[in-house]
Amino acid sequence: MTAKELGLFKLKLRDLSKELFLDHGWDLPDGLRTYGKGNPLNFTLEQWQQAQRLGVDPRGMKQAFHDAWAQSDDRKSLTNALMDRGLYLAKGDRRGFVALDIDGNVYSLSRWVGLKTKEINARLGDASDLDSVAAVTSWLKDRKTEQVKGFIRQVKAKHTNDMQPFLDERAEMVAAQRKERADLKAKQDARWTKETKERQERLSGGLRGLFDRITGAHRKTQKANEQEALNSLNRDQSDTRGINRHRKRGHTFER
Repeated sequence: MTAKELGLFKLKLRDLSKELFLDHGWDLPDGLRTYGKGNPLNFTLEQWQQAQRLGVDPRGMKQAFHDAWAQSDDRKSLTNALMDRGLYLAKGDRRGFVALDIDGNVYSLSRWVGLKTKEINARLGDASDLDSVAAVTSWLKDRKTEQVKGFIRQVKAKHTNDMQPFLDERAEMVAAQRKERADLKAKQDARWTKETKERQERLSGGLRGLFDRITGAHRKTQKANEQEALNSLNRDQSDTRGINRHRKRGHTFER
């Protein structure tokens, strides 16, 4: 027996189910509709992304028009029914009724409902007092812009929340690095002061100092002190470089 990879079989079955419903003209369940029963302008970020993945099928759009028409008996109820499906009633170029989707695509109401203009006008009246296609398009553009801005704010807020643990860790590491450097500096300063005093005490004063100068002992001690001071300076610089190398390996955050 050989096991075979089925792939995304659930998604394929979903698409097949939708095709069967549309081919037979059956009412689509909410789960198979592109927008369900919601208006895309009221979607959350997750709902919007899902709708974009599903795409728009012309047959599904036609059913949306038929459903909206079937459940309405005047212009107001039709307007509400269309809006529930992400469609907006407007006045066409020839003063007829049209509808726009959220992307600004224009649909002739009579064509998509499948009725003559006279039948449409008998229920809805005169379209001359409706907003023009240009006006509705502009309004939709503004609404989408605000919606997208809202999505961007959501993404930024999520990014900030996700980044907060790393920012806290960074702050702790910066504080630790600064303390480590300050502690080393304090230790080096104290040691330098102590060693400088010890070197100074090796140089005799008074008559003994005069004798050392005559015999050359003073100069010899002075040179030894200078070499020791240089060695101490190199030692401190090496310690500082060691901390810097450690910080680089540990991803230094301090600047």
